[in-house]
Amino acid sequence: MSLKLFNFKKVPLTVPLMKPYTIKIYDAKGDVSKDWYIRWFLRDKESGKLVRQTNIKAGCNRLKTANERYTHLRKIIMLMEYKLNKVLNEKEEVKKIDESILDELHKTNYSLEEAFNYFISIKTSSWSNVTLRDYKSVYKIFSTFLEKNKVDTSNVNNITRKYIIVFLNERHKETSARTRNNNQINLKAFWEFLKNEEICNKNILDGIPKVKTTAQTHKIYTPEQFDSIISEIEKIDNQLALYIKFVAYLFVRPVENCRILIGNIDMKHRTIVYKSKTKDQKVKYIIDLIYKDLEKIHINKYDKDFNLFTPDGKPSLWIGKEESKRQYFTELYKDIIKSNPKLISLGLTDNHDMYSFRHTGIMILYRSYRKTLSPFETKSKLMLITGHTTMSALEKYLRTIDAELPEDYSKKFNI
Repeated sequence: MSLKLFNFKKVPLTVPLMKPYTIKIYDAKGDVSKDWYIRWFLRDKESGKLVRQTNIKAGCNRLKTANERYTHLRKIIMLMEYKLNKVLNEKEEVKKIDESILDELHKTNYSLEEAFNYFISIKTSSWSNVTLRDYKSVYKIFSTFLEKNKVDTSNVNNITRKYIIVFLNERHKETSARTRNNNQINLKAFWEFLKNEEICNKNILDGIPKVKTTAQTHKIYTPEQFDSIISEIEKIDNQLALYIKFVAYLFVRPVENCRILIGNIDMKHRTIVYKSKTKDQKVKYIIDLIYKDLEKIHINKYDKDFNLFTPDGKPSLWIGKEESKRQYFTELYKDIIKSNPKLISLGLTDNHDMYSFRHTGIMILYRSYRKTLSPFETKSKLMLITGHTTMSALEKYLRTIDAELPEDYSKKFNI
């Protein structure tokens, strides 16, 4: 079927513009025992009327639940609208537009670039900028590797498992086992998406083992080091000291500190609302140790859009990427640690970093509660403070930092 698209340029300005197409999901009133499909219409150029096109099922009726079908068909509609709008913007008259759309929907011969762009377009609405940037970075390195080795990427199915293995081996040599494994995770997620979208028949990374890595842990400070560092930095840089206290006493992660605006802080109700690793709206109670410092700053005199922590040493507007902001305070802390004689004498290592304050603070709090409470009572209290959503997650974390130590068992060796 060949249709001429309605020419909006010939419509008088007094006549309201009519949408060139409509697309709807037919869901049989939610009945998954019946066929679902996309009903769509294109406006004919000459008559101005909407003309029904061939229904599109796109494999949706193989899905068993209504949720799966809605999700699948909405993706199809997104692609249809993208392609239709692109055609309308580029051409005044198109032949067989219905067939071109169907060709795109059933397209299997995607180049690597087309497949990746489609992958990113779907993930953009649900992934953070940091995650998207990470995937784009890995894709750039991978595509450069393929180009250097003269691999034909005009069809993503030309890329074999062997190329993946060679790439990962090179990344291991050039970087580290951890980076190599992270690249593998990214590529595996990409190929899993291609498999689910029926662009590839299988995930070619399935079964490729990760390489062993040496864990780089955030080393716990001793209680003496913990107190000495905070006390000494208070004399040098009040804002950095407060930044550390947010990590050590409120257990806010360093990158989360960089998201906190003045408007997120409610001094009256003693709460801070910010986006955490696990929640978009994380609420923290402001304990006395922090409340008194915030009072000294007189934060209510600053604009609500100002960042609490900035290079200015006081709240101000700070435009930039979260990771760059976090890195600023990380480097500032390292510079002070390495240049201050008193702090040098504490014998700190490179693994004593900003995140170590969070681990140390939780460990100190756990052991303090354990003096009077049972393990279960202690963990129940900590869950409210640390933000862990399940007891098992908290228990796993506490084992990681060795929060619970045994009593002296010397006598058990007496035979």
